[in-house]
Amino acid sequence: MIDKLLSFTLDLNRLEASTKAKVIEIINAAQKELISDLASKNLTAFGKARTNALLKDARNIIERYYEQAQMQLFDTLEPIPELTAKQTVKALQSKLPASIEAALPTENIFKSIATDSLVLGATSSEWWGKQSADTAFRYNSAVRQGLTLGESNGQIISRVRQVLEVSRRNAASLVQTSVSTVANASRQATFDANGDIIKGTKWVSALDSRVCELCLARADKEWDNAGKPIGHGIPFSVPPIHYNDRCILTAVTKTFRELGIDIDEPPVTTRASVDGQVSAKTTFDDFLKRKGEAWQNETLGKGRADLWREGKITLENLIDGGGQPLTVAQLKAKYL
Repeated sequence: MIDKLLSFTLDLNRLEASTKAKVIEIINAAQKELISDLASKNLTAFGKARTNALLKDARNIIERYYEQAQMQLFDTLEPIPELTAKQTVKALQSKLPASIEAALPTENIFKSIATDSLVLGATSSEWWGKQSADTAFRYNSAVRQGLTLGESNGQIISRVRQVLEVSRRNAASLVQTSVSTVANASRQATFDANGDIIKGTKWVSALDSRVCELCLARADKEWDNAGKPIGHGIPFSVPPIHYNDRCILTAVTKTFRELGIDIDEPPVTTRASVDGQVSAKTTFDDFLKRKGEAWQNETLGKGRADLWREGKITLENLIDGGGQPLTVAQLKAKYL
């Protein structure tokens, strides 16, 4: 089941990459118009009134293009809830006897997920509004600073290019995190619709060295259907929990016998890792132990890796009770 969900996530990543490219095209078009506007003027001769008019025009340009970017992302997000839910049902079905069918959430839930899901605590439209305002603020600062320093048009334009490079990176991150948010919310809604055959959820982190402390601590942890931690103290949350989070939740289905069917479970399947396919039972801790010290240091940081290798901490200990990462000094003070 894990591999089926991860395989679909890879397909979503391809869709996300295509959307990122389209959004970047829109940001690039904004840059072209802004720079063309700057290049057509003798900025060194501008007084306060003309500068204010220039910056107002720039803000309008930025808002217009960011509205286009937001609409481009919404077009991508709209079908994702239903696609994700159907794929999740297929993955669940692969773990169930033929006599039991997994259920889909309702159409209204799909629509709500696409339009109302909170991306790290704010709606998608709020994030695009913030990025638009941030870009306008940095643009204004770059132009004003250049004018104050008596820079040429070319020097001011160079400053503006740097501003918009930051805007491109931020927009790309927002696309990735928004797609992840909607997909994970749809997956969780599907789990909720199948509470009679699911007994909990499990956090799945990618088996590679790019996983952060927040996700390492949650790797392979389980919660029951009410969100109560099973065998640990980390509060339940649905990914993403930070920008560019690649983690997912998978369902822990009831055994055949728990479902009232007196047959053995199907054989264990595999899941993807940076080293290729491994057993689906492989935890991140298992995987980390197989890797060399250099890989462990790259993933955890040497100080944390030393404490982990010495058995002083577990991966769960990388964060505090509030889910925040602990420094090496904090870990030593707590566990040594």
